[in-house]
Amino acid sequence: MSSTQATGRRHPDSAESKPSREDFGRMFMARLHEAGMTEEVVFSRDEFSVRLKHSDEPARDAWVVRLENTYREFFLAPPGLRDEVVTRLVRVAMLPPDATPPDFETAVPNLLPAVRCRSGYEIDLLRARIGGEAYTGAAQEPLAVHLGVRVTYALPDAIMGLGPKEFAKWNVTAEQAMQAAMGRLAALSHPFVRANGCRGCFYSAANDDYDSSRMLLPQLCETVQVRGNHIAMVPATSHFLLAGDNDPKALKIMVSEAEAAFGLPQGLSGYAFRLIDGEWRPWLPPKSHVLYPRFRALQLVTAYQAYRAQHDLLVAQERSKPADETCFVAGYGLEAGKSNRPERSAVAWTQGVPTLLPQVDAIYFVQGNADRGLRPVGRIAWDRVLDVMGDRMEPLGLYPERYRVRCFPTDGELARLMSA
Repeated sequence: MSSTQATGRRHPDSAESKPSREDFGRMFMARLHEAGMTEEVVFSRDEFSVRLKHSDEPARDAWVVRLENTYREFFLAPPGLRDEVVTRLVRVAMLPPDATPPDFETAVPNLLPAVRCRSGYEIDLLRARIGGEAYTGAAQEPLAVHLGVRVTYALPDAIMGLGPKEFAKWNVTAEQAMQAAMGRLAALSHPFVRANGCRGCFYSAANDDYDSSRMLLPQLCETVQVRGNHIAMVPATSHFLLAGDNDPKALKIMVSEAEAAFGLPQGLSGYAFRLIDGEWRPWLPPKSHVLYPRFRALQLVTAYQAYRAQHDLLVAQERSKPADETCFVAGYGLEAGKSNRPERSAVAWTQGVPTLLPQVDAIYFVQGNADRGLRPVGRIAWDRVLDVMGDRMEPLGLYPERYRVRCFPTDGELARLMSA
């Protein structure tokens, strides 16, 4: 299997100008001190974070900055925009413990809902679970399967995600805070402009750091005239694109804009979504559509990034288990199609190796062992494998989902799989 990349974005594993984790941690700590941090901070390689070494203030004891998401965003960004990536995290890290007001009524004018990539939040949840800790970060609800929405507090130089600590301080529920934030969003202006002058492709031109949040207002989106059903993309937090599924020219402009924006700092998602009965659902054009490979490539690279971040945490978790209970954490492979774009996802399932499988398009079955040698049996579509082996593929309840498999198919089952 070969890995590749979507147009406009370096492959997620590219080593080009990529600092080590230790180097990145040292750079971030230096930037904190340049910004005025007077307390001593330390870098933890195991959890890839920066913490206070000690503090006389109980409220500061829990101060910790996780670096995983920013690290990935840093080396995916063009060199000229990498400083902006670090600066944004420094601003958030330097916020005082009392950055939000003491009462809800005072906070409401600065509350807004933010659309985010779901995987970043899910990785933080997984990290807390593996560490045996309670998750104390920003609260987030799933949106259209692959996205999430959270309540934020807008500051002059930073956007702060809110969670249980702030809601408890204000004596409100997460639902009440979200309702207030949605009310503030609805009250903003919502200008849409033609993309590249195209009559059928539009983008949000609010330029207020919440353009992608307009996706949360489906009734607003329906007022934008497109040909066919409304298709949306949010390739970055500052980008919200709309087109119609019956407008090839508009869709071509949309996917081109998404390919470019997905490579910027604050890249969000390469998925496209269709508005059906007031709800956004993941969408792809038909495989026969000329633009299918480009939309699919963006999906695959987004999934690759999510699985890659999840992979390292699961590897660490499996290493902590007794040898007879561990599973191999399989990688999410991308296979190239025309124009060197990712065309499908695949994974290898090897006989005798308990494995955590990512959900992919196809599985390569491998028989044998280290002594007799390994030989590939064949490549089978995921849905077909699920039909035959589903009762022995245990979903873990993660996002993105993985399946624990311990029993390799019998010869008879392999024959059934291969006969499809």
